[in-house]
Amino acid sequence: MVTKFLLFPEKKRILAPPFAWIDRRFFFAGFMAQLSGAENLLYFFLILVADKDGLSYYSYDKICQLLKITADEFLRARDNLVRKNLIAHRAGIFQVLTLPITPKADATGRIAKNIVETRLPASAGARSLKETLENFR
Repeated sequence: MVTKFLLFPEKKRILAPPFAWIDRRFFFAGFMAQLSGAENLLYFFLILVADKDGLSYYSYDKICQLLKITADEFLRARDNLVRKNLIAHRAGIFQVLTLPITPKADATGRIAKNIVETRLPASAGARSLKETLENFR
């Protein structure tokens, strides 16, 4: 077992408000491993800038500028995060969602090991951009 100790006790971080947090299941349940680099980058950015309810209002061009990604990379990452029920997006508002029970299966059908898949009710999931836009017609 590793003995833990602070390398620089005088620089111990203090979680003073406002602060962002990431559910440790994001890593340990396999969500992070199933995301592309752009998806992880966008997800972490949205966590950092979100308010206490997980909401943020950055425009896509500002996000692209800050993250140094193209509009195509942004749209692909955003749409995939929505599809995976990690974020919701509507009318310029982003919401970081509570993590699903398990990550959605990747293209090969694999999900994180040692996790029992449980489906969330449809009302708990984010809608796709297409579904969202259809409601505005």
